Amino acid sequence: MEEVRKVHRDIEALGEEAARHADALAHVTTSQMAHAHVLATNSTRLGLLGGGLCAALIVILSIGFTLRLRAAVLKPLLTLTQAARRFGSGNFEERVGRVGKGELAALGDAFDHMADELARREARLVQNERMAAIGQLAAGVAHELNNPIGIIRGYLKTMSPEEDSETLRDELAILDEEAGHCQRIADDLLSYARTGELSIDRVHMGGFLQETAKRFQSGNGSNGSRVEVSAQDVIVEADGARLRQVVLNLLANADQASPPNAAVLLRGSLVGGQYQIEVEDAGPGVAPEDRAHVFEPFFSKRRGGSGLGLAVCQGIVRAHAGTIEIVEARAPGTIFRVTLPEKHTRSSRPSDPVMASEEPR
Repeated sequence: MEEVRKVHRDIEALGEEAARHADALAHVTTSQMAHAHVLATNSTRLGLLGGGLCAALIVILSIGFTLRLRAAVLKPLLTLTQAARRFGSGNFEERVGRVGKGELAALGDAFDHMADELARREARLVQNERMAAIGQLAAGVAHELNNPIGIIRGYLKTMSPEEDSETLRDELAILDEEAGHCQRIADDLLSYARTGELSIDRVHMGGFLQETAKRFQSGNGSNGSRVEVSAQDVIVEADGARLRQVVLNLLANADQASPPNAAVLLRGSLVGGQYQIEVEDAGPGVAPEDRAHVFEPFFSKRRGGSGLGLAVCQGIVRAHAGTIEIVEARAPGTIFRVTLPEKHTRSSRPSDPVMASEEPR
């Protein structure tokens, strides 16, 4: 019996021990669960905070990207659109300048280049229409003037030998001289009206320029200028008579602009597949403000000039698909350069400089 009680006491002791361990385990579990709840709450808060920060960052980045997109793309595109509309409405001075970067900058440059080219073409079209109108007027005026001027000069030549008064003969000579000046103006008007009429042939430029200089030297030079020729012998398809008219006119202008007995240089050379003719004088040069007008009809700073000579030259050169321009001289003076399309090169060696009075070599 005593043993039964002992066993019963041991069982109760074990039960109490088990209860204590169970209570301890429950306490530990409760503590861990509370700690886990705190950790979960903190994690949730951190997650919400991180999500809010990410959302705010996304909004800020979106705003920044939108502003950058507007500055880099939308604003240049708006500038280009507005410029195109203004240009299309007739404002040919409209330019966009440098807008944006990369492709947009290239697009802006292309727009400005297109605008420059269209403005140049518009100016050429207006100039051509103006020149055509002046040409038609010039032809009509010259035709109407030539006949009465010819009759007047005929009567003056008939009257002059019959007059006994020397004073009257002198006055008749002055009248004849002035009538001759009017006739030269009429001839210039006709030349201007006919600049587009060409008779194309093969011209040996070396001999052509030397022969033209000889013709000028033999009677056209009023200021005693020496014409020095250096010409490369190339065959160019051109109207020789019309081209000679251009060179003689340029030589006459150079002679009048130069001091007495000065040297006028006449050069001909093949440059980049085109033939260039240059006439250089020793005069004071052309004022910068006059350079844009020297080829306009009736523009002249020379007393007694008709202002048609260089306009006629430009018309003839353009009819040859060439250009005529003023280029900078190394010394005081003026260089007029005529550039013509070149074909059938015969020789590329420039001849030695020769005086115009010498025979062509």
